[in-house]
Amino acid sequence: MPKHECLGGYSSTFQLDGEVNHPKIYALQDLLIRPLKWTRVKDFFPTGSGSDSGTFTGILLWDLLQEAGVIVDPNRHNDLSRKSVLITGSDNSEQLYSLGELEPRLGGSHRVIVAFMRDRALLGEGEGMARIINPGDKAGARRVFNLTRIGVLTPPM
Repeated sequence: MPKHECLGGYSSTFQLDGEVNHPKIYALQDLLIRPLKWTRVKDFFPTGSGSDSGTFTGILLWDLLQEAGVIVDPNRHNDLSRKSVLITGSDNSEQLYSLGELEPRLGGSHRVIVAFMRDRALLGEGEGMARIINPGDKAGARRVFNLTRIGVLTPPM
Protein backbone atom coordinates (compact mmCIF):
# COMPACT_ATOMS: atom_id res chain seq x y z
CA MET A 1 0.00 0.00 0.00
CA PRO A 2 1.40 3.46 -0.87
CA LYS A 3 2.44 5.82 1.88
CA HIS A 4 0.07 8.74 2.41
CA GLU A 5 0.65 12.10 4.13
CA CYS A 6 -1.20 11.21 7.35
CA LEU A 7 -4.22 9.30 8.56
CA GLY A 8 -7.28 11.29 7.62
CA GLY A 9 -5.23 13.89 5.77
CA TYR A 10 -4.53 14.75 2.18
CA SER A 11 -3.92 11.73 -0.04
CA SER A 12 -1.77 12.45 -3.09
CA THR A 13 -2.18 8.96 -4.60
CA PHE A 14 -4.57 6.03 -4.63
CA GLN A 15 -4.12 2.44 -5.68
CA LEU A 16 -6.42 0.26 -7.74
CA ASP A 17 -5.80 -3.38 -6.89
CA GLY A 18 -7.36 -6.63 -5.77
CA GLU A 19 -8.72 -8.98 -8.41
CA VAL A 20 -7.41 -7.09 -11.43
CA ASN A 21 -4.84 -7.92 -14.10
CA HIS A 22 -3.15 -4.50 -13.98
CA PRO A 23 -2.96 -3.03 -10.46
CA LYS A 24 -1.72 0.53 -10.41
CA ILE A 25 -0.95 3.47 -8.15
CA TYR A 26 -2.45 6.69 -9.51
CA ALA A 27 -1.17 10.22 -8.97
CA LEU A 28 -2.89 13.37 -10.22
CA GLN A 29 -0.86 13.43 -13.46
CA ASP A 30 -2.11 9.93 -14.27
CA LEU A 31 -5.68 11.19 -14.20
CA LEU A 32 -5.03 14.45 -16.02
CA ILE A 33 -3.36 12.80 -19.02
CA ARG A 34 -5.67 9.79 -19.27
CA PRO A 35 -6.60 8.38 -22.63
CA LEU A 36 -10.01 7.75 -21.02
CA LYS A 37 -12.77 10.29 -21.45
CA TRP A 38 -13.38 12.75 -18.63
CA THR A 39 -16.90 12.93 -17.23
CA ARG A 40 -18.52 15.97 -15.66
CA VAL A 41 -21.47 15.65 -13.26
CA LYS A 42 -23.43 18.03 -11.08
CA ASP A 43 -23.83 16.78 -7.56
CA PHE A 44 -25.92 18.02 -4.63
CA PHE A 45 -26.49 16.21 -1.36
CA PRO A 46 -27.41 16.95 2.26
CA THR A 47 -24.68 16.68 4.89
CA GLY A 48 -24.73 16.69 8.68
CA SER A 49 -24.07 20.43 8.60
CA GLY A 50 -26.17 21.60 5.64
CA SER A 51 -25.57 20.63 2.04
CA ASP A 52 -22.77 20.25 -0.48
CA SER A 53 -22.86 20.81 -4.20
CA GLY A 54 -20.63 21.33 -7.18
CA THR A 55 -19.80 20.32 -10.71
CA PHE A 56 -17.22 17.54 -10.54
CA THR A 57 -14.88 16.34 -13.27
CA GLY A 58 -13.25 12.94 -13.26
CA ILE A 59 -13.15 9.51 -14.82
CA LEU A 60 -15.92 6.96 -14.54
CA LEU A 61 -15.01 4.37 -11.93
CA TRP A 62 -16.20 1.72 -14.38
CA ASP A 63 -13.69 2.94 -17.00
CA LEU A 64 -10.79 2.68 -14.53
CA LEU A 65 -11.92 -0.84 -13.60
CA GLN A 66 -12.11 -1.81 -17.27
CA GLU A 67 -8.60 -0.50 -17.84
CA ALA A 68 -7.35 -2.48 -14.83
CA GLY A 69 -8.91 -5.65 -16.22
CA VAL A 70 -11.19 -7.16 -13.59
CA ILE A 71 -10.40 -10.87 -13.31
CA VAL A 72 -13.45 -13.07 -13.89
CA ASP A 73 -13.85 -16.83 -13.83
CA PRO A 74 -15.14 -17.83 -17.29
CA ASN A 75 -16.49 -21.07 -15.79
CA ARG A 76 -18.70 -19.22 -13.31
CA HIS A 77 -21.99 -17.83 -14.63
CA ASN A 78 -22.14 -14.02 -14.25
CA ASP A 79 -18.95 -13.94 -12.18
CA LEU A 80 -18.61 -10.19 -12.69
CA SER A 81 -21.92 -9.63 -10.88
CA ARG A 82 -20.58 -11.40 -7.78
CA LYS A 83 -17.71 -8.96 -7.37
CA SER A 84 -17.63 -5.73 -5.42
CA VAL A 85 -15.43 -2.67 -5.18
CA LEU A 86 -14.27 -1.45 -1.78
CA ILE A 87 -13.44 2.27 -1.76
CA THR A 88 -11.19 3.52 1.05
CA GLY A 89 -10.34 7.06 2.15
CA SER A 90 -7.33 8.25 4.15
CA ASP A 91 -9.47 8.38 7.31
CA ASN A 92 -10.12 4.63 6.84
CA SER A 93 -13.72 5.23 5.80
CA GLU A 94 -14.88 2.46 3.50
CA GLN A 95 -17.79 2.19 1.08
CA LEU A 96 -18.82 -0.77 -1.02
CA TYR A 97 -20.22 -0.84 -4.55
CA SER A 98 -21.26 -3.95 -6.44
CA LEU A 99 -19.80 -4.27 -9.92
CA GLY A 100 -23.34 -4.93 -11.11
CA GLU A 101 -24.45 -1.43 -10.13
CA LEU A 102 -21.43 0.11 -11.91
CA GLU A 103 -21.53 -1.98 -15.10
CA PRO A 104 -23.40 0.02 -17.77
CA ARG A 105 -25.16 -3.04 -19.25
CA LEU A 106 -26.56 -4.00 -15.85
CA GLY A 107 -27.21 -1.30 -13.27
CA GLY A 108 -24.79 1.34 -14.50
CA SER A 109 -27.26 4.20 -14.09
CA HIS A 110 -25.02 5.33 -11.24
CA ARG A 111 -22.34 7.40 -12.95
CA VAL A 112 -19.84 7.00 -10.11
CA ILE A 113 -16.73 8.99 -10.89
CA VAL A 114 -13.26 9.31 -9.47
CA ALA A 115 -13.27 13.10 -9.37
CA PHE A 116 -10.16 15.26 -9.38
CA MET A 117 -11.80 18.65 -10.05
CA ARG A 118 -14.66 20.63 -8.52
CA ASP A 119 -16.09 23.62 -10.36
CA ARG A 120 -13.20 23.45 -12.89
CA ALA A 121 -10.47 23.68 -10.21
CA LEU A 122 -8.38 20.85 -8.77
CA LEU A 123 -9.71 19.47 -5.51
CA GLY A 124 -8.33 21.08 -2.38
CA GLU A 125 -6.62 19.84 0.75
CA GLY A 126 -9.88 18.75 2.39
CA GLU A 127 -10.98 16.54 -0.50
CA GLY A 128 -7.69 14.95 -1.51
CA MET A 129 -6.19 14.51 -4.94
CA ALA A 130 -9.23 12.36 -5.83
CA ARG A 131 -12.59 11.51 -4.33
CA ILE A 132 -15.64 9.45 -5.20
CA ILE A 133 -18.75 11.23 -6.46
CA ASN A 134 -22.04 9.39 -6.92
CA PRO A 135 -24.82 11.73 -8.02
CA GLY A 136 -27.20 8.74 -8.00
CA ASP A 137 -27.16 8.63 -4.19
CA LYS A 138 -29.47 11.00 -2.33
CA ALA A 139 -27.12 11.43 0.64
CA GLY A 140 -23.35 11.83 0.89
CA ALA A 141 -22.42 8.62 2.73
CA ARG A 142 -20.72 6.90 -0.23
CA ARG A 143 -18.83 9.99 -1.40
CA VAL A 144 -15.36 9.10 -0.14
CA PHE A 145 -12.83 11.92 0.31
CA ASN A 146 -9.05 11.57 0.12
CA LEU A 147 -9.21 8.37 -1.90
CA THR A 148 -6.43 5.91 -1.03
CA ARG A 149 -7.65 2.61 -2.48
CA ILE A 150 -10.07 1.04 -4.92
CA GLY A 151 -10.03 -2.72 -4.34
CA VAL A 152 -11.89 -5.34 -6.40
CA LEU A 153 -13.14 -8.21 -4.24
CA THR A 154 -14.99 -11.51 -4.65
CA PRO A 155 -17.02 -12.88 -1.75
CA PRO A 156 -15.83 -16.19 -0.33
CA MET A 157 -17.57 -19.27 -1.69
